[in-house]
Amino acid sequence: MEKQLLNTFAYNEKGEIVTISNAEKNKDYFCPVCGVKFVVKNSGKTGKGSRCAHFSHPSHSDCNESVLHAIFKQKSVVILKQFLPLQKFPVNINGQRMNLLGGAERVEEEYSFGQGNPRADIALLDAQGECIAVLEIVVTNEPKDKTLTYYDNADVVCLVYNVEIEHIANLDCIATKLQYPDRIIRPTPPTNYSIPYRRHNPKYFMERGKLKRRRRF
Repeated sequence: MEKQLLNTFAYNEKGEIVTISNAEKNKDYFCPVCGVKFVVKNSGKTGKGSRCAHFSHPSHSDCNESVLHAIFKQKSVVILKQFLPLQKFPVNINGQRMNLLGGAERVEEEYSFGQGNPRADIALLDAQGECIAVLEIVVTNEPKDKTLTYYDNADVVCLVYNVEIEHIANLDCIATKLQYPDRIIRPTPPTNYSIPYRRHNPKYFMERGKLKRRRRF
C-alpha cells in the first residue's frame, strides 16, 4: 500500500506552487491532483503529539495520487512544453550531457499505451505520433517489472526520477531535477538488426566515442 504523505504543497488560484509555511489566511488553495479546495490545517501547536501543519481535503476523498507526485509531473510537463519548440532540454546521464527532447514533437501527461498496457507519467512522442521515451516519477513505488518489460518490447526509453519534497519547492527545483534522472533504462537490442531500431539510429543516440548530430540518450 502506498505510504500516505501529509500534503505540505498546494496550488493557489494562479496555479503557482505554495508551501504550507507560506499559506495565508483567507486565501484559497487547491489539490494539484483533483482540484478540490484544500482546508489549511495548522493548529499552531508544537511539541510531542502535535501534528505538522498541512493541507487537507475537506472530506473523504478518492484522490489517491500523492501531491508530491502530481506537482512534479504536472509542472514537468509545463517545463518540457516550453522547451519543445527548440527540441532541446539537457539531461545528465552517467556523467554525459545529452538532449532529452531531440526528435520529440509532443509531450503527453498520463499517456496510455492502450487497454491493459501501462500508462506513463509523461511520454515524449515523435512527429509520427510514436512514443520514443517515457518519464516515470517515483515517490514510493518503482515501476513494475511488467511495465519495464513492455517499454523494452515497445522500443521505448524509460527515465526514472526519484522525487523528494525539496524537488518541488519551485519551478527551478523541478527543472533542475529533470536534468538529473536517477535511472535510464534503454531497450534491449533486438537480434534482428534488419528492422528499424532506435538505439542504432544516429538521429536519436550517441554512440561510443562518437557524437552524432542529433543526439538523444
